[in-house]
Amino acid sequence: FTRGYKPVVYFFASLAITALIAAKGVKLIEKLSAFLMPMLIIVVIGLAAYGLTTDGAGQAMKFLFTPDFSSFFSVKLWALAFGQAFYSLSIGQGYLTTYGSFVPKKVNVPKATAIVAGVETSVALVAGLMIFPIIFTFGLNPAEGTQLVFDTLPLGFNSLAYGRILSIIFFWLLFFAAI
Repeated sequence: FTRGYKPVVYFFASLAITALIAAKGVKLIEKLSAFLMPMLIIVVIGLAAYGLTTDGAGQAMKFLFTPDFSSFFSVKLWALAFGQAFYSLSIGQGYLTTYGSFVPKKVNVPKATAIVAGVETSVALVAGLMIFPIIFTFGLNPAEGTQLVFDTLPLGFNSLAYGRILSIIFFWLLFFAAI
């Protein structure tokens, strides 16, 4: 997928889909999100449940939920944390500016913020429970970063009944979530 003309074709196809959605305005994004995001969350929860039945589940739980205080004072750890925070804040600022103009005046902003933070954290934890058991089951390196979803999940899908159909559904939902 990284050589030849295919990446260019996929880029322009993605750009066209994004442009069509953006041209229809925030209402279309709202309608698509209301339908597609719950579907994605259901698939992620299902994959997390599957992940917890794999051989690597215990190792994944230890990896995710056992703090390593020895690296707490690591400059690299803090640099990565600040990099992630600044990246998230810059992306978040764009969302806040765009969607903030559509929020009705009657919305309780602190309450909405708490709900968003809670849902985002919960989804991140469930995503960890989805990916890391598969990583440890198949002996992959958990330090690979965001590429893990594309390396790990195909292995998990291959070991499931109807895995090919589930993988198509999952990656299309992930694509639209990214848009």
